[in-house]
Amino acid sequence: MSLPHEIPYSRDTPVNALLKAAYPLLNAISGIRFSPAPDDPGLLREQMINEIRRFEKRCQQTGLSHEMMTRSRYCLCTALDEAVSLTPWGGDSLWSGNGLLNTFHNETRGGETFFCLLDELLLQPEKHLDELELIYYCLSLGFGGRYRVIEHGQARLQSLVHHLAEQLRRARGSYPAELSPPRPPMTIAPTSGRPWHLLWVCSLFGCMLLFGLYIILVNQLDGRALPVQRAIYSLPLPKSAPAVDLGFWSLKQALKDEIARGDIAWDRQPGKLVITLKGGDLFAPASASLNPRYKTIIERIARHLAFPHGTITVNGHSDSQNISRSKYASNQDLSLARAEGVADLLRSHLQGPSWIRATAPANPDPLVPDDTPANRAINRRIDIIYQPQAPDDVAP
Repeated sequence: MSLPHEIPYSRDTPVNALLKAAYPLLNAISGIRFSPAPDDPGLLREQMINEIRRFEKRCQQTGLSHEMMTRSRYCLCTALDEAVSLTPWGGDSLWSGNGLLNTFHNETRGGETFFCLLDELLLQPEKHLDELELIYYCLSLGFGGRYRVIEHGQARLQSLVHHLAEQLRRARGSYPAELSPPRPPMTIAPTSGRPWHLLWVCSLFGCMLLFGLYIILVNQLDGRALPVQRAIYSLPLPKSAPAVDLGFWSLKQALKDEIARGDIAWDRQPGKLVITLKGGDLFAPASASLNPRYKTIIERIARHLAFPHGTITVNGHSDSQNISRSKYASNQDLSLARAEGVADLLRSHLQGPSWIRATAPANPDPLVPDDTPANRAINRRIDIIYQPQAPDDVAP
C-alpha cells in the first residue's frame, strides 16, 4: 500500500503530546514485523506490557484525559497484536492466544473496533486531532485490521488513509502571517569596487582548482573500487531456508511436549520426515480404534503438514500376537486398518487428500521384543512419513 505524502506542519503547530508518549510503541510495530524471531516471545510480550504501562504514565504526567489514553492504548495494542500475527513465529507463540488487547481490554476483535473508533473521531476531527494523528501513524506503519480480509480491502484502506491525511491537513492549517513587520534594510556606504572584483576572481579560480582536484580523485577512486565491486558481484548469493524446513521446525515446536513424554518420536532423515506415534496406549490389542487423546495430536500434525507439494505415507504396525478371534484375517490386515484410520483423520484436515496413502508391512517390524504386554503395546504404533517434492516435479 502506498502511503500519502507527509502531513505539513506550520511553525506554530503545538507538539502532539500523545504521539510523543507513544513513540516507543510505534517504533515497536515496525520492529516486530521486520526483525528476526525473538529467542523468547514471552519475554518480548512482557516488555511490551511494561512499555504500555509507561505509556499510560506518560499520558497521566502530560495531563491527557483518561478517555483519550484508553482509546489510544486500544489502537496501539491492536496494531502490535496484528504485527505479531503477521510474523512466521507469531501463530505458535504465547502471544497468539493472549495478546495485548486481551490483556488490557479483554477483547480479541480489535481489527473491527479500531475502525469504529476512527469513524467516531472523524465526526469531530478538530476535537480529536492528536488521536487521529496517532491512528494515522498506526495505518502508515502497516496496520490493516478488517481490510486485510475483505474484498478490495487494500484499495479501500488506501482511500481511508488519504481521507484521514486530508482531515489532518485541514486541521493543522498553513504557515501564519509574520508576527512583526520586517526590519528596514541597512544602508552601507559605497566603497571602491576593485577589492571586491579581485576577491571574486580569486574565489572563482580557487573553485576551479578544487573542482579539478575533485575530478582527479574521483577517477582514482573509481579505478580502485571497480575490482572490489566486481569481486563483490561475483560472490554467490546466500541460500534461503526452504519453506518446508521452516514448517518442520514449527511442527516440532508444536509437538515438543509429546516428544518429551515419549508419545511421539521425531526422525528428520534426508529427503523425508518420520513422525512415529508410539505412546503405548495408541491402540488396544487386536483393535483398530484410535485412542481419542491422540486425535488432537494428529489434527495438529495435519495443520502443520499442509505444504503445497509432497506425499504422506501412513504406515501401520501391530504386535505379533495371534488374532484368530478378531475380525481381521492377519496382523497385516489389522496394521493396514489402523493406518487407514489415521490416514482418514489426516485427509479430513488437509486440502490434498489424494497424496495420502496407508500401508502396512508384510512382516512385523517391532521396536522391542514382543515378549511382554508392555513391549507389545510399544510395538503397536503408527509411522507418518512426509516426503517433500520440488514444485517442478509435481504433475500439473
